Amino acid sequence: MLQKLDAELRNLPDNFIIGIVAKSDSYNDVNIHVLDFMMNKKKSTGSYITVSKPYVSMVDFMKRNNLNSDKIHFIDCISKTLGGRLPNAKNCDFVSSPSSLTEIGIALHKYVSESNEKNRFLHIDSLSTLSVHNDFNAVLKFVHYLTGKMRVFGLNGVMISLHEESDKKLISELGMFCDKIVHV
Repeated sequence: MLQKLDAELRNLPDNFIIGIVAKSDSYNDVNIHVLDFMMNKKKSTGSYITVSKPYVSMVDFMKRNNLNSDKIHFIDCISKTLGGRLPNAKNCDFVSSPSSLTEIGIALHKYVSESNEKNRFLHIDSLSTLSVHNDFNAVLKFVHYLTGKMRVFGLNGVMISLHEESDKKLISELGMFCDKIVHV
């Protein structure tokens, strides 16, 4: 499965947006594999919109997999909804919830307009979780906004969706915004 993903990632053009549809039992492997590819092979920095795991969990996950989380700007959509104390993190914007699509968009715009990095990417986990918190049309409009923002600001893009939870219509619509959809 990861060999297929490697082959697909290696064959991407310089500026790309890819949708990845993964099975839930391979989600973590696919997610870390893509991050490793973007950060280490493409030598990119980026923004990670985390809808599935809180910032602290993502930082721990990346450390366990030998990835430097300091090279990533996080937009955490889940920690505030869970309550508790938020960490003081220079590389993270905490938004109120996964249903606050405007707030997520504002945090992303702030990152892309303030960052001086040239080789950047946007990684979204996961569209399936966004679909749980928002209606289909809202998610579709948000994906359209995100992909437009990626193209205008020259970011490469990765959007992951879970196969088991995904609306087939969302995946088919995703194809019109992405350069490639990969099923792993």
